[in-house]
Amino acid sequence: MSTFLIRCTRVLAVVLIYAGIGEAAAGPGSKLFSGRTPLSGHLEGQSESMPASATACVGCHNSAKPLGPALNGLSLTGAVPRRGGPASTYDQAAFCRVLRTGIDPSFILLRKEMPRYQISDGQCTNLWRFLIHDGK
Repeated sequence: MSTFLIRCTRVLAVVLIYAGIGEAAAGPGSKLFSGRTPLSGHLEGQSESMPASATACVGCHNSAKPLGPALNGLSLTGAVPRRGGPASTYDQAAFCRVLRTGIDPSFILLRKEMPRYQISDGQCTNLWRFLIHDGK
């Protein structure tokens, strides 16, 4: 499936979830990505938690004007040069580490605009499965 179709499908799913259609079918990873289940996070160098509306993944990834890269199985698990560094690939452990610390698999620090999340292992697993499933 093309990246364009994947993005369109994901955007439609998020719209339907926000509209309340398909809420029962939305899994826990989808709810985390869309912000329906809030995540606690803060900006690098800040101790104050951000509002839940600002920590929803969909706000920066796969939105109309994305601030961050598309998140799907292909973009995460493919060897992709990131932020001017070497090509890297994510697995679930690296994905969870980057969400918590801002350090990617090539040990490059993400931009300070990316929240650092207080995310449980279960939440991270659900979010990872959602993103990887949609990317295949």
